[in-house]
Amino acid sequence: DRDHRMADTKSLSAEALVLEAEKKNQEELIKTLSEELAAVQSDHSEATRIREAEKAENKKTLEDSREGLTAVTKALETLKKFYGKGSRANQSGYAFTQTASEQSPAAADMAAAGVTGAQGNYEGNQAAGGGIIGMLEVIQSDFKRSIEMAETAEKESSTEYASYNKEAKASMMSKETGLENAKDDLKIASGDLVATLNKQIGRAHV
Repeated sequence: DRDHRMADTKSLSAEALVLEAEKKNQEELIKTLSEELAAVQSDHSEATRIREAEKAENKKTLEDSREGLTAVTKALETLKKFYGKGSRANQSGYAFTQTASEQSPAAADMAAAGVTGAQGNYEGNQAAGGGIIGMLEVIQSDFKRSIEMAETAEKESSTEYASYNKEAKASMMSKETGLENAKDDLKIASGDLVATLNKQIGRAHV
């Protein structure tokens, strides 16, 4: 009987050592998973914050650029119409000229003195007008390019974040599941260890 009890005690001691090792292993696993989960959550939170800021910035850029493009396009249409009319009128010979018989006395006196009044259509300063139109066309092109760049940046950023977000959430879910399992295993190992140690104590008093 004594030999049997000693063998039983040794068996319980060996079992206790295994359970103690298992308990320690689960504790270390819980610590590691907790740290890894916290890191992934922190990275995900920061990445989401940056993504939201980029999204808002791209939206603002697109709104401003589209508004500016609309305004510039309307201005160009107005200027081209104005200067275009003046140029066509001049080319068609619609000049307003007065003959001596049609002139007023004051106009006749001015003509005699070598001073000419307003004659012909006012077609605007064509050279200056062309410069303004050219400048506005450059601004129009810049707005279009800004819109294209913002749209491209938003699309790329959205795609990149979507991919990252999917991976990050899968990683967090995996670590959360692993953490829950490790806590359950730790609870079981701790319970078994206590039971084994109590058995050892019971055997020692027999």
